Amino acid sequence: MSQFQKYTFILLANQEINPSIQGNFLRMTGGLFPIVVTPSDITPVELQKGIGIDFGLSFTQVRIKNGANAQTIEIYAGSGVIYDNRLITQGGVSINGNSSATLGSATIGTTAIEVVPENEGRASLLLTNNSASIIYIGVESSVTVATGIPIGAGQSFTITFMSSVYGISDDTGLNVRFIEESN
Repeated sequence: MSQFQKYTFILLANQEINPSIQGNFLRMTGGLFPIVVTPSDITPVELQKGIGIDFGLSFTQVRIKNGANAQTIEIYAGSGVIYDNRLITQGGVSINGNSSATLGSATIGTTAIEVVPENEGRASLLLTNNSASIIYIGVESSVTVATGIPIGAGQSFTITFMSSVYGISDDTGLNVRFIEESN
């Protein structure tokens, strides 16, 4: 059974903190501006409200660096994955209300491509790296392996915002699969 704990931090502009947070998964559920998190010396990742990431490795401490604006953030952390309650992916897909689901895939290489276009009706989007190398995703066509959010081999990433999603890798022929729930 997955265990998660909620953390709330009041951060000053450009403040960096190093709280003891354990798990393998982080999801930012509150905050107005992106933050950069570095769990136990794993690659730093930018998080914003609505983003959750499974790091694939356990951590016991997370360095949190705030940007230029003071804010209060809320993070859930723990072992397992927190899915949006509108999209259940273990044992099948459950879609509530008048929603529809779209399945798809894309081939990622060394040039950034649009994996999933912007969708104003998007409720959630689950991306799964179905290849043996790391892929990197972002919300701009200029995403690079240095700026993108890494998704390890066999790992998944859930998005609950409407922007286009772009992907890139330092390898070619990588497969990413997705399921998008729209209202």
